[in-house]
Formats: sequence, C-alpha cells, structure tokens
Amino acid sequence: MTGGGGSNKVTASLAAARRRFRRLPEHLAQCKQEASTYAKCIEGNVSGVQKDMCAQEFSRLLACVKAAAAKK
Repeated sequence: MTGGGGSNKVTASLAAARRRFRRLPEHLAQCKQEASTYAKCIEGNVSGVQKDMCAQEFSRLLACVKAAAAKK
C-alpha cells in the first residue's frame, strides 16, 4: 500500500489543470483571426455539420492557442 502521496499528486495535477483552464480566455483572445475563421466555417455549414468538416480551421485555431499558452 502507498501512503497517500498519490492523493497529493492528483490534487496538484487538478490544481494545475484548473489554472490552465482559467487562462484559456486569455489565449483565445490572442487568436481572434483563427477563431473567427473557424466560427465562420461552422456557421456557414450549420445545417449539415459533420465531423472534420472544418478540421483545417480548427487545427489552425488549436495551434494558435497552444502557441499563446506556451508564451506564458
């Protein structure tokens, strides 16, 4: 049996995830163009949205958010 050190690791991991999640709006704000392009793609096809329909636009948005997060 372990002594409960695992519980502390889980708690620390959850706290770190919460901090990253709270910063998401900051990172998205740095990716306005990419977010707008992705939203327009979805909006233009809202009646027939399918998996990976806007994958290229989403990939660009995701890359931008990751780059913004890496700067912090």
